Amino acid sequence: MEPLILITPFLVVSLIFGVVFLKNRTSLWNGALFLLWIFTAGLAIFSLLINLDNNFSNAILFILIAVLGTLVVLAISLGSLIMPIALFWNFITVKRKEKLNTANMLTLFLAIFIVGFNIVGFIVHKDFLPNFVNILFGFLSVLILYFSLSFINFLLASMLYRVIKPRLNQDYLIVLGSGLIDGEKVPPLLASRIDRAIKFFNKAKKKGFSPKIILSGGKGSDEKISEAEAMAKYALSKNIPKSSMIIEDKSTTTLENMKFSKKMMVGKNPKVVFFTNNFHVFRAGVFAKKAGLKARGVGSKTAFYFLPNAIIREFIAITVHYQKNHFIFVGLISLAYAMLMIMNFINRF
Repeated sequence: MEPLILITPFLVVSLIFGVVFLKNRTSLWNGALFLLWIFTAGLAIFSLLINLDNNFSNAILFILIAVLGTLVVLAISLGSLIMPIALFWNFITVKRKEKLNTANMLTLFLAIFIVGFNIVGFIVHKDFLPNFVNILFGFLSVLILYFSLSFINFLLASMLYRVIKPRLNQDYLIVLGSGLIDGEKVPPLLASRIDRAIKFFNKAKKKGFSPKIILSGGKGSDEKISEAEAMAKYALSKNIPKSSMIIEDKSTTTLENMKFSKKMMVGKNPKVVFFTNNFHVFRAGVFAKKAGLKARGVGSKTAFYFLPNAIIREFIAITVHYQKNHFIFVGLISLAYAMLMIMNFINRF
């Protein structure tokens, strides 16, 4: 076959992926299209190697198949055995270093669910339970597969969002607030966001730009001062002039951070960068777009042990945000299995 024919699917997917990604970096389609791009790239490589049909190409083909087979085996092992152990270990680490609450126990809940699902699967596959139980377990398995793929898609879309770094010629730098310690002190998580914005600000100043830093965060019911005020005090201690700061102290959510900060901006279509922790950048980007801001996101580093719970929370939040789409897919899956249950009931008589 002609080489062009073999790589045509890859070229088509590359074009579609490029257009969608450049048009909307906060689209979840970016993750799915990236996976499809990898698949068509691999398919093109395999097709070309098979088409060449010589000793060198056959050797490369054998190596690729061996590597892919190994990855599949590792993925299966990771999901059923290694993953629960890693999640439980993460819970132990978080318990030692953080105050325990529901949000910090998500890895424990997921570990228990995976172990429980494997045990139920083992029992079901012994074939001594009624057929409708097998159908219900199949339904649950499909739902888990769907949300697992959604999670992978979310991770890829999140990573792709951060690939292109913003330029220094910005008009505004928004720092998104989070909770305070003792009602008035900036915690390490929030400090990392401010520090990242200050680093960007100082680099921009050296290049001759003068962006304004918008410190965005309202006052919680258990806080003595607003998050924005605490952030401003922290920034002042880091030698950021008061004249370079704007305080937005009314917002209570990420969407409000973006909306209220936008109202404080001057000029048409200002260049904006927002700062948050790396796990939160993608969702914040979704809300920035919803608020009508053409903004890029920059993430500050987060302690590794903190990431698993944080990423799971972000996935849940994104899933809820796009719940209508998920309801449609889950509804179609439920309908298909409901029909299977009805057919199983009819066949019994």
